[in-house]
Amino acid sequence: MTLKTEHHILRSVPNTPLHTMRPGRPTSAPALATAGLLLIAALGCEPGSVTEARNQLNRGGERIFSLILPVTIDSAVVDDFLEGVNDTVVNGVLGVPIDQQSLSVPVIPSFLASNPVPVTAVDFAEFEDAVRDATIASSPARLRFTNLNGQVATLSNVVIGVVALNPDGSIPVDGTGAPVYDTTGAGVPRTLGVSDPGSAVITVAVGATSTIDVEAAIIVDGVVDLILNGNRPAVVVSGDGAGPLGGFLSVTIDMVALFDFFLPPEGVVLNSNTTQAGAELDTGDADQVADRVSLASFIAVATNRTAFRVDVEIAIAEGDFGETDVFGVPGSVVISSFSLDAGTVDVTGVLTAPIVDTVTIALTGAQTRPLLGDLFTASTRITLLPVSANGRAVIRPTDVVTFNARAALTIVTGEKQ
Repeated sequence: MTLKTEHHILRSVPNTPLHTMRPGRPTSAPALATAGLLLIAALGCEPGSVTEARNQLNRGGERIFSLILPVTIDSAVVDDFLEGVNDTVVNGVLGVPIDQQSLSVPVIPSFLASNPVPVTAVDFAEFEDAVRDATIASSPARLRFTNLNGQVATLSNVVIGVVALNPDGSIPVDGTGAPVYDTTGAGVPRTLGVSDPGSAVITVAVGATSTIDVEAAIIVDGVVDLILNGNRPAVVVSGDGAGPLGGFLSVTIDMVALFDFFLPPEGVVLNSNTTQAGAELDTGDADQVADRVSLASFIAVATNRTAFRVDVEIAIAEGDFGETDVFGVPGSVVISSFSLDAGTVDVTGVLTAPIVDTVTIALTGAQTRPLLGDLFTASTRITLLPVSANGRAVIRPTDVVTFNARAALTIVTGEKQ
């Protein structure tokens, strides 16, 4: 399965410069940097503004202006990448609700009950692409068997499974009438045996509800995979029953997916675009200012509260390109890539301490040119990479990465000596 996102997610190492980064893909950033410029007069340099620097381009003696141009400011909270509201479902575990299934199970031998899972039950929003490539390792489920009959009901040999429905909506069965379950990539049926703790059966007293909590990763994984691959899944419950003649049990299944992922070695890629105001110079002045840049740097400060290592690459282009991948736009400027280490995690893969780091990358005057017009678009490619040997790490809905990037320019104006 995969996770998908649309914001900046970065990692850093304490007091350690960031290094080279590999290309990923763009994310879509939520918070845009405030338009405008911050002017910082370098020591011994005449204070001014970008407008004054423009006006002094070819006047008087040489002057030095130091300017800082915002590139992007973003805060990425995992919860923001999801369409639904995260909910505590089982044993206080905070996860992403997948679906709630309600079935009527007949209290007769060899029963088979099913309920289709609507395709709308799975909406990972920006995490969808990543969910295709990763495996959700933990998915608690809570089953509630309610008996409103006048006699005790008993279920045995209870199996919960996932099937891909036939085109007509029926359950696929084999020659014996048994369900044909969906299987994992290794060919293991996506099924789960269920019974009361310490018992081989499920016994529900008259007017009572029996609650059973199970680890249902194999079930939820199948539901999500089938939906993301365009199939119609159904959760089926089979087994044998004994109880009142013509009686039924009401069964409710709550399923939740946790962001406890086994990432593939190549990682997963997140994409983001931000469009914001630049220095607002006209074309001629912007060209001259870029030509007069004597020193420029791209500076990024990141706080990483996630458990993955990250490779980052940023491309900028003048203009508003919406969600278009700026990396493919003719004339776009690609900032040298850099890498951010993962935050500190415990033995279970859960983050215990964030990492904060700063990286500085030298730029040429030409590379700053897209920042000098009215608007520019920045595309960010972020690759989440596994840290542990088995690729496992945990993302919680409250995990966040903040990213603040700016360009520092030193411009020489006046008549060249």
